[in-house]
Amino acid sequence: MASSASQSPRFGHRIEYGLVVGTRFFLRLVPECCHGAVCRGIAWVWQTLAPIRRTVVLDNLRRVFPDRSPAWHARVARDCVAHFAYMFGFFPLIVGKGGAAALERLVGGVEGEEYGREGGIGQGASILASAHFGNWELAIDYLSVHRHLKAAAVAKPMHNPLVEELVARNRRLFGWDIISTREDPIRPLLQGLRDGLCMVLLADQDARHEGIFLPFFGYPASTAVGPALLACRFKIPLTVGLARRDPVNGRHYLRFYPPIHPDPSADRKAEVERLTRAYLGYIEDAIREHPEQYFWFHKRWKTRPPQNAKS
Repeated sequence: MASSASQSPRFGHRIEYGLVVGTRFFLRLVPECCHGAVCRGIAWVWQTLAPIRRTVVLDNLRRVFPDRSPAWHARVARDCVAHFAYMFGFFPLIVGKGGAAALERLVGGVEGEEYGREGGIGQGASILASAHFGNWELAIDYLSVHRHLKAAAVAKPMHNPLVEELVARNRRLFGWDIISTREDPIRPLLQGLRDGLCMVLLADQDARHEGIFLPFFGYPASTAVGPALLACRFKIPLTVGLARRDPVNGRHYLRFYPPIHPDPSADRKAEVERLTRAYLGYIEDAIREHPEQYFWFHKRWKTRPPQNAKS
């Protein structure tokens, strides 16, 4: 399967890589019982001393939850930073050291498993649509190891090739492959489905001018249609799966939603829109339940729709 194109690291890349490796070294020294406290400390530093993208996070929260108080917005923003500090900081170290046993310990259960079976997840060619919510990396890891899922995920490579390889090593531990968006992903996606793999796609971020404009929390957002297009082309259901983290017990819960079945007799363009709308609806429901676990750092509504865009 295709991987990201190789590129020579620059001096700045090496400095950045050294900082990442150094940070990981110190994080390894932190006992697991203290992970939550460290993540909350990182969130405090972010909110007080280094407010990187704080305006973006708060603007997104105000847009989606306009009736909530400024104090609520600030708390959710802080909890969001703590959540992703764990996901990008401690989680790779835990599974890198503990492997499959660590995954087993971190997962508290699978909800809607019957929907996963109905969607064909783990049974051959299938499409699993997810989002930048909860811990999407853990979901693929767990399904690959404990459900014997043969999967490939589409991912945007990092600008730093050294850090990208560091992340890729963790992913390769559990046998799932990466299809890079740096090169055209269409051919490996199609081939993967022909080979009976599960294609995992996160299509909840701004798709620029390549997507279609559909309402996301009531505002038109450029949305990728790859999952829906593949479902229609191969006449297989589109299944949505998410993994949330319980902040109390620290365990993760995978959830499958009812598969969205394409209608082969319907107009293709209309079906792609219908499936994509349904997918976004599941994502919205999950975010409303756990707003602190969505990646609010992204400018979801960055691309503006044309005057005559549908919503």
